[in-house]
Parts: sequence; structure tokens; C-alpha cells
Amino acid sequence: ALHYDDYETITAQPPARIRDWIERGSNYDEIMLEPLVREMIRLAEADPRPKCVLLDTLLGRAHSATGRLIDTLIWVETPPDIALARKIGDAAGRAAPGEAPAFLGWLKSYLAQYAGFIAETYVVQRARVQPAADIVVDGRAAPEKLADEAACAIFQRLDRLAVAGDPK
Repeated sequence: ALHYDDYETITAQPPARIRDWIERGSNYDEIMLEPLVREMIRLAEADPRPKCVLLDTLLGRAHSATGRLIDTLIWVETPPDIALARKIGDAAGRAAPGEAPAFLGWLKSYLAQYAGFIAETYVVQRARVQPAADIVVDGRAAPEKLADEAACAIFQRLDRLAVAGDPK
């Protein structure tokens, strides 16, 4: 599995620069992901080629360099409150017991940024990414159930593509 968060650097930018990017239209192609693209190409050309590479990305096919390498796009339709709760829960789960003050500082900053501009980026993301999805799953389900639903949908899609003669 490849994770967008392991490659992106945009979130390290100052909030003012991110807001400026948003005000200019949030062009996903301005997000520099060359190392991720190289890794995706390396895996696609590997011998033997992996049967499946999962890419966890919030950009879908809307980022042209990575999007052209996506065969099947799954959109997890998640209400904003659940997405926010999961983000905070994940961050809290990674914080060591002695890091409570640092975590609280991160939480205060994240929630301020969320209200200031992050929430709007999710609206843009949904409008750009979701329409190109091949599969849509209900993000209100538990992560384990989501994984099962996604796997079943992928296998069904692969079966349909095989019957149609599509090499993907």
C-alpha cells in the first residue's frame, strides 16, 4: 500500500500559503508528488508485477500525474463529522502518553484550521474526486466493514472487466 501522506509536503506549508493556494483554485497538479509517481511507476513496471497496489490518496484522478496511474478508484463517502472524528482519533492514538500538551496544541491548531479552510477543501475534493470514482462505499461503516466492501467491489469490477476483455 502507498499512502499519500507519506509523500505529500503541502501540509508543511504555512497556513497562509495553503489559503492562497485554495483562493487560486486549489489546483491539485501544483501538489508536488514526484516521489509517489516514481514509486507507482516502479511498481507498475516491476517483474513480477504486484497483483494489486493500494493507493490511499485524497486526490483521486484529479491529480493528473498520479491519477493516470489509477485503474480503479474507490470513493469513501464519509460525512464531515465522522471524517473529523476519525482524524482526531487517529492522531490521539499516535500520541504517546507524555505528549498530551503537544497533542492538545496540535488539536487546537487543527480545529482552528479546520474551521478556517480545511472543511472547504473537503467540499472541493468531493466535487472533483467523487464523480470519477468507479466504486463508492459508505464511510459511516466501521473501517473493517469498509475494507470488506471495497475488496468485494474490486473483485466484482475485475470480474466484469475480464468478461468484457479489458486487461485492467
